[in-house]
Amino acid sequence: MVRATFGNPALAGKIDNPPLPPGQRATFGFRKGPAPLFINQRGRDVSLCDTGGKGGFECLFSRKTPRTKRRWYKGIEGCNRELCIKTKKDSRWTGIYPIIQGMKSLGNYDCIVVGGGPVGAVAARSAACNGARVLLVEKGGAPTYPDRCTGIVSPRLLQEADLDSSVVLREIRGGIIHAPNSRCLRIEAADTRAVVIDRRLFNLRLLEMAQQAGVKFVPQSLVTGLEDGTITIERGGDTYEAEARVVIGADGPKSRVAAWAKLPPPGEFLLGLQAMARYEPEEPDFIEVFFDQELAPGFFAWVVPAEQGMARVGLATHRMKGASASLKRFLDHLKLKLLKINAGLIPIGPRAQTVAPGVIVVGDAAAQAKPTSGGGLYTGICAAKIAGEVAAENSLAAGEGDGLGTYEKRWRERLDCELSLGMSLRRLFKNLHNREINFIFDILDNKAILDIVATYGDIDYPSLIIKALLQRPKEWWRVFRGLNAKLTTSETH
Repeated sequence: MVRATFGNPALAGKIDNPPLPPGQRATFGFRKGPAPLFINQRGRDVSLCDTGGKGGFECLFSRKTPRTKRRWYKGIEGCNRELCIKTKKDSRWTGIYPIIQGMKSLGNYDCIVVGGGPVGAVAARSAACNGARVLLVEKGGAPTYPDRCTGIVSPRLLQEADLDSSVVLREIRGGIIHAPNSRCLRIEAADTRAVVIDRRLFNLRLLEMAQQAGVKFVPQSLVTGLEDGTITIERGGDTYEAEARVVIGADGPKSRVAAWAKLPPPGEFLLGLQAMARYEPEEPDFIEVFFDQELAPGFFAWVVPAEQGMARVGLATHRMKGASASLKRFLDHLKLKLLKINAGLIPIGPRAQTVAPGVIVVGDAAAQAKPTSGGGLYTGICAAKIAGEVAAENSLAAGEGDGLGTYEKRWRERLDCELSLGMSLRRLFKNLHNREINFIFDILDNKAILDIVATYGDIDYPSLIIKALLQRPKEWWRVFRGLNAKLTTSETH
C-alpha cells in the first residue's frame, strides 16, 4: 500500500482550503496501469474526486462504494489532472484536499535487481556487462554487511567474483573437528584450503564493480510491491516506481520478490547465530568445528579467527527455541567474552522453481546455500552471473530470447548435483544422536582417511571427498577391522 500525503505545494493558492490536521492520511492501492484507489479515513465520509483539469469535481467513488463498482484512475506524474479528496462530516463538506499526483518515477530499465548484497551486485554487473540497463535497489545503506555471515570461503570464490586478495583477512590451512564426547580430529592440508574475508570490503568492491559497469545503485530504498514488471519503492518518505522487463530477486531468505511471484518455498530454514568475541588462536590458520546435537541440533557450531584478536563464534540449528542461550553457554564454555551477537535465517534446499514470468530469484532468495555448511556466497555468485546473462539476453531480445527458463536449466546443471548431495547428507545427519556421531568419529580417526580428507576436502564440492574415499576400499576395510576389534574389546570388559 502507498500512503499519499495531503497538501501539494504546487497547488498552493489554487484551492482555498486548509490542509488536514497532522497525521491525517489517505491510503490507496497503486498498480501498473489503471488501479483501484482505496479510501481509508477513520470517522469521515470521504469521496475521491478528479478535477479533470477543468476545476469541476467528478466523484470517482466514496468509501461506501462497493469495490466492484469503483471507477479507475491512473496517476501520472506531471499530468494536468488533479486528484483530490473531499471530506464530509455532519452532512457538511469540510474541505477539499489535493493529493500529490501519482508517483515519482525512477525510469524504465531492462533489468531491476532487488537486493544489493554480493549476489545482487554480481547479478546486476553481469546483466550490465551483457548490454542491459540495470537498476539495483537496496533497502539498507551501502555496503550491506550481515554480521551472521562467517565469511569463510574457498579461494575459488574470489576468482568467480573477479576479486583479488585485498579482501582476505586470513588464510586457512586446516581445522580441528570436535565430537560430542570431546574427541578431536585434526585435519591439516599442505596449502591454503579456505580464506576468511572482510565481508564489508568484499561487498563494497562488488558494488563498485557493478556501478563501474553502468549499474544505477539506489540504497536505502524499500521495495514494497511488484506487479507486471513494475516495482514500487519507498525512499526517504516518498514513493517511487520503476519498470523493467526482468526483475531479479536477490533479497534474501524471506524474499518478497519470490512471494510476489508465488514461487514455492525453500526446503527448510536454519537459524544462524554468530557472535564477535576477543580471541587469540593458538594456530591462526586453523578453524574449529563442534558437532553436538545438544549444542547445535541438526547442524554444528564454529570458531573462525578473523580480524586480529577477534573471532567469529557461532552456531546454526533447525531448533529455533533456545538457540541464543545455547550460543551463550558455548561462549562461556570457551571462556570468550561476547561483544555482539547477530542472527538470521539460512534457507537450504533450493526452491522447486526459481523463475516466474518476468522474475528470477537467486542466492538466498532461491535457497541456493550449501546444505553441508550453510554457506551461500559461492553458489549464489555462480547463479547470479547466470541470472544476469539470461536477464540481459531476454530483456534485449524483446520476447525473442530463449526465455527465463534458461536460467533455471543452467544454474541447476552447474550446482544442483552438489546441492542435492548436500541435502541427502543433511537428512542423514540431522537424525543422528550424539552416540552415533561419536561412532562416526571413531571410524574417521584413521591417518589414511584423514589424509584423504585433507587432500581432497573442498567446501564448495563435498562430493570430491566422498569419491576419493569410495575409490579406496582397502582403507575402509582396515578401518572396519580396527573398529571391530575395539568393539569386541569393549564388550569383553
